[in-house]
Order: sequence, then structure tokens, then C-alpha cells
Amino acid sequence: MNNVPKYSIHLRKATKNDCELVHRWINEEETRENSFSKEFIDIEEHTRWFFSKLIDPNHIYYLAINENNVPVGQIRFSIQDDEAVVSVLVDENFRKKGLGEQIISLGSHRFFEETSIGTIHAYVKEKNSASIKAFVNAGYIPKGTVSMHNQCVNHFILERQAAQLLN
Repeated sequence: MNNVPKYSIHLRKATKNDCELVHRWINEEETRENSFSKEFIDIEEHTRWFFSKLIDPNHIYYLAINENNVPVGQIRFSIQDDEAVVSVLVDENFRKKGLGEQIISLGSHRFFEETSIGTIHAYVKEKNSASIKAFVNAGYIPKGTVSMHNQCVNHFILERQAAQLLN
């Protein structure tokens, strides 16, 4: 573990009222740069996608909230069979504070508590060193690189059994 101070954050399920905030987050310049698709996402397309994810039983979506009740990021899980893929984002105003690691750790543990899923996969672009560090510090194991969306990305996994040992 690193020596970054811990902040008091908690998770709550995303709601339809979060749509505009998440739209702003996903269109931040650094977020687009670290995403598999760099194009700006318009509000209509985002709204359709966001609302579909809120009702999709194979998608679990949390917002991270700080001690001042301010949303600071999100973590979501897409489930397929007995595995899930995680996606995380930290608001640009709260980056470089160690929150990514906390959101990943809290979100992954809560996800395992609320589901029977055995494995979580994370895919991170090679140049996204902050996310690579956050996943490793949250207990995810590097599994090498893979090609996704015509890009070389780092693959990480967290197994349910390993996550239980981290508690």
C-alpha cells in the first residue's frame, strides 16, 4: 500500500439524477484521453446509455461521495456470466489524492458482497499510469497486456478469494 492519506468516502447507487454530472465527467479532457473512444459524447446519446445501465441487471453502478456529500467519482461493473469488467473515473477536481485506489477498493469489495461474481477484470491504457497504480494498490493482479479496440491495454484481475484476504 502507498502512503497517500485516506479520505472519508462512501458509495451509493447511481440514480437518474446523476445523469448530467456523469455526462460532464465522461467528457473531461483527461477522461476522454484515457477512454477507449476519444470522441465527445453528446447528452442525448449519454442519457439513453446511462438510463439503460441503471435498469440493466447485469450492470452495477456506484457514485463515490466524500465527507462533504460531494460526488468525487464513479465505479461501475458490467457482468457477463461469472465475471465482470470494472470501469472507474475520478472527478478532475479530486485527482492525485489517492481516491482512485479507494473507490476501486470500496467498489470491488461492495460488488463482491452484493453479487456472486467470482472475478473482476480491469483494462487500463498503457499510458494511464495513475489508474495502473490505483488498481495495483487496490489489490488487482497484473495479467499482462491485451488488445482491445485496436489498442494495447494492461489487464488486471481481482478474484473474490483474494479480495476477502485484503479485508
